[in-house]
Amino acid sequence: MAGTKVIVWVVRILIIHNHYGRYATGGEANVMEAEARLLEEHGHTVMKYERTNAEFDDLGIAGKFRALRQVSWSEDSYRAVKKIIYDFKPHIMHVHNYWFLLTPSIFAAAKDLGATTVMTLHNYRLICPGGQFLYKNRPCELCLDGKPWRALWRRCYPGGSMIKTILSLRLYLASRKRKFLSPWVDAYISLSSFAKSKHANKFPIPPRRLPSPLLLPPALGAAAHILPAKRLKGSD
Repeated sequence: MAGTKVIVWVVRILIIHNHYGRYATGGEANVMEAEARLLEEHGHTVMKYERTNAEFDDLGIAGKFRALRQVSWSEDSYRAVKKIIYDFKPHIMHVHNYWFLLTPSIFAAAKDLGATTVMTLHNYRLICPGGQFLYKNRPCELCLDGKPWRALWRRCYPGGSMIKTILSLRLYLASRKRKFLSPWVDAYISLSSFAKSKHANKFPIPPRRLPSPLLLPPALGAAAHILPAKRLKGSD
């Protein structure tokens, strides 16, 4: 239409992912890669910061002890991500996974430097110590009652590892104490209506801050629901 002014926002986006294996593909990693390609194809500037839990195997005894001690809040990751944000100056930091080297401390780094933060809820780690709402491959939501200690004797972490169950429970308890990271995360993306409802029931989020579902392009794999969303800083 003649005389119509079109404004296109070009956004700098920092995408962060902590791989479970040695930079494995599949699941969360594929979503991250698809997102990065899609954003770049539409003219946005994207930087990826990736870590892998396989790094743990290469650490010495002292390094492994430090990583395990910092599983709920890593000062090392805080400083590393803060430096990246200071240099890259992203409008948005989008996190797909922080378990277990990165930890939730990366969100505090972003907020301290004024970056808007988004987290995709690929699993139920924030509200379930085992992360999957499963026990012996059967649906289980017992810990939604606010009593997660049963996860220890049930060894709820996938695979039944007691060490990983303890670490996961520590992270869960710390995240709950921090109000499920809501002071640092501006928006959560859930991948289904079921996931949205489960998280919304636990998060202290007013109903007016739960927008309508957002349908993402097929490249990202599925419909996603945003909760909650805030105006981007520096996008006016």
